[in-house]
Amino acid sequence: MENGPLQVLTVPTAPYPDQRPGTSGLRKKVYVFQSKRNYLHNFIQSIFSSIDLPDRQGATLVVGGDGRFFSRPAIGVIVQMAAANGVAKEEVTSKIYQITRTIEEFAICPGLRVDLQTLGKQAFDLENKFKPFTGDVKALITGNLEFHYT
Repeated sequence: MENGPLQVLTVPTAPYPDQRPGTSGLRKKVYVFQSKRNYLHNFIQSIFSSIDLPDRQGATLVVGGDGRFFSRPAIGVIVQMAAANGVAKEEVTSKIYQITRTIEEFAICPGLRVDLQTLGKQAFDLENKFKPFTGDVKALITGNLEFHYT
């Protein structure tokens, strides 16, 4: 664990009208995620906010990527935000879309740094109720990455 609890920030933001997810998530070009301020953060927070807080606590989030450009930075942000939020189920795409249209802030632990090159558990002390935050890098397979957190 890190020295002392990691800070959890609440960051003001503004919604984007084009964040309607499909069955495979939000299908946008990398440049959209990189060029629009907080675009990734807004969508991830909308996912977390679509799940009631009690359902997020103690939940497991599986994050995977195909190893292409922007996978690692995106996974890093997702893990930071999962630590600050908690996570869960499927029937949420409509609720996610509604939240993306009105989002005003997101929560993130910017000091959290997961070593995605090392397999195994990593634990972090947070200043919020989701502590300790434990991540487990399960697989690094030729560009594929899988990260579980509880």
